[in-house]
Amino acid sequence: MNFYSRLGIGAKILINVSTILIICMLLMLGVIVKESTEIQAREAEKLIINEGKRTSSVIRGYLDEVMLSLALTQRNIEELLTANGGNQAIMEDNVMNMIKTTEWGSYGYVYLKDSSYSGDNIINPKHRLDNDEFLILMYDPNISGDIKHLQASSNLTNLPGFKEVMRTGKPNIGVPRTLEIEGNSQFGVAINFPIFNKQKEIKGIIGFFVEFKTFSNEILASRRSVFTNDYNTLIAQDGTIVAHPNESFLGKTLTQASSHESMKAVVNFINTHKEGVLEYYNTRGELSYAGIVPFKAARNMDTYWTFMVVAPEDSIFSSLFKLRLIILCSVLISLGVIIIATQLYIRKRVVSRIYNVRHHLHAFFAFLNHERKELPNALRPKALDEIGEMAQILNENIEKTAQGLTIDKALVAESLQVIGRAKQGYADSLIESKGNNPQLNELRDSVNELLNLLATGVGKNLNEINRVFESYVSLDFTTEVKDAQGRVDIVTNTLGEEIRKMLYTSQGFAKELESKSKDLEE
Repeated sequence: MNFYSRLGIGAKILINVSTILIICMLLMLGVIVKESTEIQAREAEKLIINEGKRTSSVIRGYLDEVMLSLALTQRNIEELLTANGGNQAIMEDNVMNMIKTTEWGSYGYVYLKDSSYSGDNIINPKHRLDNDEFLILMYDPNISGDIKHLQASSNLTNLPGFKEVMRTGKPNIGVPRTLEIEGNSQFGVAINFPIFNKQKEIKGIIGFFVEFKTFSNEILASRRSVFTNDYNTLIAQDGTIVAHPNESFLGKTLTQASSHESMKAVVNFINTHKEGVLEYYNTRGELSYAGIVPFKAARNMDTYWTFMVVAPEDSIFSSLFKLRLIILCSVLISLGVIIIATQLYIRKRVVSRIYNVRHHLHAFFAFLNHERKELPNALRPKALDEIGEMAQILNENIEKTAQGLTIDKALVAESLQVIGRAKQGYADSLIESKGNNPQLNELRDSVNELLNLLATGVGKNLNEINRVFESYVSLDFTTEVKDAQGRVDIVTNTLGEEIRKMLYTSQGFAKELESKSKDLEE
């Protein structure tokens, strides 16, 4: 037999119940953790995307503000050129007002490619490029209205986006560049609008050079954080990082910032201009969720920028980890309480009662085996359940058995008395009592039949027969069996009677012979 089979019923119940509880609790824990993880992931994705949408809308609003200011100034310059050939001082005022109308464009400029605005026709030497072309360049260093006139720089006119506008005549948002003007390096992007004359010929460009640091302060603001250790990134149309908490990544592409294979999937997804959430390893080497939200940098341009919210997985699921720990502790505590309560209940309400029934049975069998003289006291059921019903049935049957044993004991006692009397030579009594045991009753009937056979075949008083036989042995045939009923009694008396008759006849013959003998002597 194995170890389990040797355990008590209480231990087996406890082991089975505990095993089932543990399995159920583990399954429940697994389901809860799985569902909560999926829910947390879905909600985190929604939160990341929504934050990306909110911030990208803010950025789009800033760019729209710049675009609107450019569009208004573009119209004013075109009207000015049409009306009076274009007063340079008024153009300066327009550029200055353009910069004042928005807090996001730090460099504002107007470029005209026209003989009327070249060489000696340029009034202010600061507006004269190296090639004698006309460029008004102004700068607001702290976006406070303290605008400075700067020397015209060909670094602006040499930008690819600048040249493309002059070639196509379409507004353009350039790719991010580091621009050097008067010894200062600024990382930003040029936004250029064409200027047309009355004949719709391209005469120049009105534009802003927007420094990304103005956007970065807003993008990286702590109030935009949704998870611990998360960060935001703004990516231009060519994949250049233009806003990032790590300034060393500015001007680099995503794959230059991180060589991890997962970054390629992010770049490929960004190129689809679709909105979504991807898992990847961020530039810190952390497994993260990237909420990717593409948006048009300008309403009428196919220039897409991408705002990306990056949240480490640990931060997203930190509350879930805490929830898992709470659930696990709750499960363990619940298991402990249930197992202890079950053990106490089984010991008190099951095992102890089964022990009482077992002890009662042992005592009863000891009585049946004559190992004890008294029956055990009746059990008192503590409840009307199966064990209580078993105790009641046991009490009833022990009582019936005790009564049957008493009846059988009386039968045996009477049988012993009758047999004892028969041993004394008397077959004049029978066993009258009936027992509870059918076999004892059968034995009783057999003994009674034997006594009847003895009484009818021999006689009821064997001592009387023996007395007569002893008298006959002594040749005393004068006695007889008194109250003869049995066959031997009657035969004995008949034999004695015949012997006596024979003796009387012999006596008569003897007397007659004696008389004849005397007669012969005479």
